[in-house]
Amino acid sequence: MRRTLALLVGLGLCWAGGASAEPPPLTAEQILARHVEARGGLERLHALKSLRRTGHAVFPGVKVEMAVIELRARPARLRVENVLHGLVTIDAFDGQGAWKVRPFYGRKDPERTSADEAKALRLSADIEGPLVEPRAKGHTVSLLGVEELDGTPCYKLRVDLKWGDQLISHVDPETFMVLRELQRTVIRGAEQFTEVDYGDYEKVAGVYVPMLEESGPRASPSSEKSKVVYDRAEANVPVDDALFAFPGPAPRASR
Repeated sequence: MRRTLALLVGLGLCWAGGASAEPPPLTAEQILARHVEARGGLERLHALKSLRRTGHAVFPGVKVEMAVIELRARPARLRVENVLHGLVTIDAFDGQGAWKVRPFYGRKDPERTSADEAKALRLSADIEGPLVEPRAKGHTVSLLGVEELDGTPCYKLRVDLKWGDQLISHVDPETFMVLRELQRTVIRGAEQFTEVDYGDYEKVAGVYVPMLEESGPRASPSSEKSKVVYDRAEANVPVDDALFAFPGPAPRASR
């Protein structure tokens, strides 16, 4: 698995047991603790107040690259901009609700997003991720055992999210980074599954963050997943609260 090997080199680690070795038995709590330690430790994770990643997105079968700017900030706020040919799509979550702008569909005004559609943004707005102090966030984590992922036996965790959705996280037994998430979301009563692969972890302000994310339907091959490659990550950047808030009506011009 290339993303695992790249991460091992970056962390200065070596898997003495080989790619097919069964990882040592650990409890869910032990896996979570090692995940936090591997990411940089709880103190550094808590010190991360905002995170901005910039890069580009590539979509299967489409020969264009779209610029991506993602900003996360405490408490649980998110704004993602996708820029193409001067048009900017926006998805934002202010900690309670979400909104969007879709100029490619002729909609240049901001629109409120339904509670169901906002779930994915709510999950992404967690700057640390759901495996860091999940109990304090209202989530429940259980260990499902070990499952092979692209030739690597990984710890398989189920995360029951506070708002009713669910994640299946595959955690590398050497680096303790998340390699894949299967996100189960209920939209208007129907289940939807999205598979997200993470890789190219880099240290930012002492915390490892993924710089490569590939997403698509469950069990889809890599060639059919959309890919976001982040070229730069900046920690604790100044944050304007207005970036996350639903824009109010434009002021009327005085006569």
